[in-house]
Amino acid sequence: MDQNSLQILLHKIETETVDDGKRKELLEHLRTAITSFSKVELIEALGAASLEVLFECLASEDEEEITLICGILRNLMLVLDPGDCLQKYHDSILQGFQHPSGPVRSLVIAQLQRCIESSKESVDLLCTEYQDLIIASINQLTSDDLNTSKVAGIFLINLVQSVSGSEFLLGHAGISSFKTILNSPRTSETIKFRVYETLSHFGNQSSEYLEKIEEHHLLIEPLSEIIFNSQDPLGQMNGLEIIAVLAETKHGVSHIEKTGIFTKLQRLCVNWRDDPMSVLFLPGVLKFIGKVGVMQVPPDEAVDLVIDALLKSTKEFALGTVATEAFAHIASTNLGKVHLAQKQSNQFNHKLLNFEKKKIIFFCMNIRFYVKCSSSETEF
Repeated sequence: MDQNSLQILLHKIETETVDDGKRKELLEHLRTAITSFSKVELIEALGAASLEVLFECLASEDEEEITLICGILRNLMLVLDPGDCLQKYHDSILQGFQHPSGPVRSLVIAQLQRCIESSKESVDLLCTEYQDLIIASINQLTSDDLNTSKVAGIFLINLVQSVSGSEFLLGHAGISSFKTILNSPRTSETIKFRVYETLSHFGNQSSEYLEKIEEHHLLIEPLSEIIFNSQDPLGQMNGLEIIAVLAETKHGVSHIEKTGIFTKLQRLCVNWRDDPMSVLFLPGVLKFIGKVGVMQVPPDEAVDLVIDALLKSTKEFALGTVATEAFAHIASTNLGKVHLAQKQSNQFNHKLLNFEKKKIIFFCMNIRFYVKCSSSETEF
């Protein structure tokens, strides 16, 4: 099959199809024909042809046909330079964001992702000349299609890692787009958490990025409000999980500590043995403290909470395991070991070094952690 046959098929799809059955048949032929070309041959063939006819076919109401077209477009756009594709098919890509079908919206986001994977020049072009496509991607965080919103989030997190991408996403236009979503009365809590999660990954890139986000009170402040003032346990746990993402970096932990979150968490869980809601919330708190412990020694009030849960969870195996894991994370650094040694008290030594020490080792073996609770360098 020569290159002209590809152009002929595209022309037939554009001019000769009246009924959906005939169009689908031609599209099947096109899908088969593509496999017979090398990449070089496809590039040459597409140089004299246009994909606009395929974008127009996406107006079909046949889901099977839409899936077929998406596959063809994906394969054909893969051989095109991402920058050239933006310039040639910008309007069609933008319209794709308005398509009711999730796979179509995922397709156009994937094409933008190719700009990131291709070259700095393609990313710069996207961020300077085609910013409307980035804003459209931000808006896909509100999509009812979970796959589409996930693809959008991944794209944005990758984009912020480039210089031009971070300048746009954390600049006026990008921040305004996130604000619009968060401040809209139509935005559900689920969608807000998607935005918070995306922003937390932005903030993890650098202290500067996190500071820019915090200048607009878009992350730690609203999450803190949810965690400590909400009556929704699930929302509290979701908020804490997102805050925990920031705890994966030293600058993130520093920002969290400044807000007094550790003290608030200790107060919230102080009566965890008698409060059923605190018992539900406590495992998430302990996991959060454990993540902090990998980066640096958590504040005293956080360490106290881990030790308290560890010593008083003899009848709560699941909680004891989570507490042990948090303890292990803290003890995984030399500074953590020293700090835990300094925390010793008669009650701590008596319980931990007798029955509880054996339980710690047992738990740690099961979760593939090993905590050397006493050594020649550090003794509890």
